[in-house]
Amino acid sequence: NELRKLSGEKRIYEKLRQKGYFPPYADELVKEINETNFSVNCAKLIKKKYGNLQSEKKESDRIVAEMIRNGYTLSQVKNAIEILNKKK
Repeated sequence: NELRKLSGEKRIYEKLRQKGYFPPYADELVKEINETNFSVNCAKLIKKKYGNLQSEKKESDRIVAEMIRNGYTLSQVKNAIEILNKKK
């Protein structure tokens, strides 16, 4: 369900822990879905929420912070922004 919501792997891990999965099992489940390209999912989420990226630093920082709160790593967010900039 979290993958359909375009959540990052950290958020997925936390949701599994909240549902009562022990850390080794939660780690194993996250590893299984790790084949998912989270950078592409992050790019989809940014496109969905913001449309075209703005080049303003303040706006860019806000997007990065929100994506990190959604469970994406900084490198995944940077890759997602690169993907979106290539599509321009």
